[in-house]
Amino acid sequence: MHPDYNNFAPRVGFAYSLAKKTVIRSGFGIFYGRDENIGVNRRLTNNPPFFVRTAFPTSTMTPVIKLDRGFPPGVVDPSRVVDPEVNSYPREYRTPYVIQWNFNLEREVFANTVLQVGYTGSGARKLYFPLDMNRPLPGAGAINPRRPFRGYVGILNYAPLVRSSYNALVARLERRFSAGWTLLASYTYGHSLDNGRNQNDNGDPGPMDSRNMNLEHASSNYDIRHRFVSSYVWELPFGRGRPWLGSSRLADALLGGWSVSGITSLQGGLPYTVQLNRDPCNCTSPGRPDRLRDGSLQREQRTLQRFFDLSAFPDPALATPGVFRYGGSGRSILRGPGAVNFDFAAARAVQFAERFRLQFRAELFNLFNTPQFDLPARTIGNPQAGIINSVANSERQIQFGLRLTF
Repeated sequence: MHPDYNNFAPRVGFAYSLAKKTVIRSGFGIFYGRDENIGVNRRLTNNPPFFVRTAFPTSTMTPVIKLDRGFPPGVVDPSRVVDPEVNSYPREYRTPYVIQWNFNLEREVFANTVLQVGYTGSGARKLYFPLDMNRPLPGAGAINPRRPFRGYVGILNYAPLVRSSYNALVARLERRFSAGWTLLASYTYGHSLDNGRNQNDNGDPGPMDSRNMNLEHASSNYDIRHRFVSSYVWELPFGRGRPWLGSSRLADALLGGWSVSGITSLQGGLPYTVQLNRDPCNCTSPGRPDRLRDGSLQREQRTLQRFFDLSAFPDPALATPGVFRYGGSGRSILRGPGAVNFDFAAARAVQFAERFRLQFRAELFNLFNTPQFDLPARTIGNPQAGIINSVANSERQIQFGLRLTF
């Protein structure tokens, strides 16, 4: 294999003060990676004759292989392998990389309070993806005789086939800790696009046509269009050393040393791909339906039992009987439910002499016990299609802590 020798990675940044309370900042950089998200089973060592995979159809009642008899003779003989699945790497091995850039305008709007508005972007190139290059074209008949390379089932070509891009508007308000409280709030309006699924997402069926990866160019599996997050800490202004009731021992005993904090997050839903429970092209590709209309439902129409319009996604075989073809529905075309979460904590600190400080904390995660529903079942033809039957978060959790500092 011939690796890259031209991986130039410049990085530059600057900051300029436009006025006494206004600063602009910008930066650019190129960062190189490696072949990510691939297990050892996709390495070149896992090819015959170094690696042989043999299946033994059996049942739990009458096993074909028993330990006392051992494996059948010749079971790992490479010459007996029939139609194996093999792994392939490009000889000209290119290093994946990411380009990142940003531009921000920052201004102090109040004392100890800064507002920042900016743009950030990134583009990833030459990302590696294991693509089966031995799928046959759509058509009738047995699959193996129609494969481009006879004598093999799948040929997983692990090559730099994927690209991605991300662009976002970011606004942030930050109050540095003063007068007993601090605040950090940020909002992001962004969009991530790519032409290959995240390898850790088993819900994405993967490329439909291995000869045309451009058909997969769509929102990334992890794309979140809107996201707002805020965090805060407030020391209650009562008791010794605080602005109010500082001279009252009773007030200090009851109200002194208390503080509250929390994190609030709101975000839009993740995209997902509608699938079929069969292969309409008869070519081992992930089956996708046609798309008659958008398929999304209005907010007041959506329920846990019907989150999207199933009638918008018919089986291609019903539209053109006897014709083997890919479905007309694209990747990441619908979006799941959003998420709302509030975490909250209350703490009290008590000082003992000069060296000891005891703090009690009560922390509540998912304060209002708000369910964050998971993506709906999206396989047309299955009874559960369009139904949400799980949540993506935990129910309300409460924990208490006691910490001694000395």
